[in-house]
Amino acid sequence: IEDALIVNPIIHVVTDDAGRDNIPRPAKSSGEPAQYFVERLVVRGGTVQYEDWRQRLTIRVPLELGEVNGNVLTGNHGVRLTTLPGGSARFEDRDVALGRMSAHVELQDDAVDVHSVVLAAANSELNLSGKVNKLQAPEFALRAGRVAALTPMLAARWFKRAGHLH
Repeated sequence: IEDALIVNPIIHVVTDDAGRDNIPRPAKSSGEPAQYFVERLVVRGGTVQYEDWRQRLTIRVPLELGEVNGNVLTGNHGVRLTTLPGGSARFEDRDVALGRMSAHVELQDDAVDVHSVVLAAANSELNLSGKVNKLQAPEFALRAGRVAALTPMLAARWFKRAGHLH
């Protein structure tokens, strides 16, 4: 993709009780990973909603701006995303209002450099940076920066998954 603009998309991803989702997959090939390169893609406005029926989780966020910029020298893709306040998250029987959120990451072959992720919810804010390696069996090396008033998020049991955070 050389240059694309998408305005006000409505993206709705669902994972059902059996773990199936509605994300399109490339056709089966010779076993080689699909090659793609996005030189520039901009998404303005719109909404993203994610549902995981197994976890009884629904997240809905209004998008402000999304950008993908490919680096022809490395083949990596820089991604920036910002949302507007007014999103929502529901986990089991608990609702949390989501504030403005943002992410700046670099997608590599088998890793993601997390330059900055800011998550705002329930009058709380969490800033993360670091790296995620081995995407098929992820290894997280993330640092939490400024953390303010996380008690409402923790009380909502958002962090149910087992694992290590370094």
